[in-house]
Amino acid sequence: MRAYILIFAVFVSLGLAYQTHARADHHEGSLGFQTEINKINRLKPLQNPRNETASTILDRHVLDSGSKVIGEVTDLVIDNKGAVRSVLVDFDRLRLASPVFLDSETLNIESVSSGYRLSLDEDEVEGIYPSLMSSMEAASGDQARQFSVTNLIGSEVVTSDGYKIGHLDDILFDRDGKYVRSTYIVINYKTIHDKGLAVPLSVLNFEQMDGRTKIRIDQKYADLIIRHAEEG
Repeated sequence: MRAYILIFAVFVSLGLAYQTHARADHHEGSLGFQTEINKINRLKPLQNPRNETASTILDRHVLDSGSKVIGEVTDLVIDNKGAVRSVLVDFDRLRLASPVFLDSETLNIESVSSGYRLSLDEDEVEGIYPSLMSSMEAASGDQARQFSVTNLIGSEVVTSDGYKIGHLDDILFDRDGKYVRSTYIVINYKTIHDKGLAVPLSVLNFEQMDGRTKIRIDQKYADLIIRHAEEG
């Protein structure tokens, strides 16, 4: 009998310890997120000189290795950590028929003040254009962990409990246009109307549904976002 009581007491103790640990992790995660939200919204996100809006990045030129303008950026593909994986380029200056995706790492794409510079000259670009066209499907941003910036913007944001709280209005990049600093969500929920707020990319989960992107966020983070919007 004593053995059964002892075993029962051990399981109860383990259960309480697990619940305490889980509550601590939840608290630490929420506290860290709240600190991050306060930090990235200390200055108005759209006016912060460290941020570049998606529209600014998508307005960039593409240059060849000799810094000659040969095309324009029309879209970016980012991974779930915010790194720019590929650039969709319209080589209008070279009169090439359709835009193609250029892999940032493979082609050593460099960010310069006037846009993105390639390590290839215009003749080399024309030479590899057919192979770029043939690989379009693989680089189109439809992969599970890569996402088109133009498709993400305007997507609705819902919580894990199914409440719609707003939409993703913009994506804020670093000045070089190499990675995402944060997202910009416009909150429309209950008494909150058109309240813009920078939110870390790390708490957003992207889902493809019927050809559209839906953004889902854990309810605990959504509650903190809503509270910040109400107090801001």
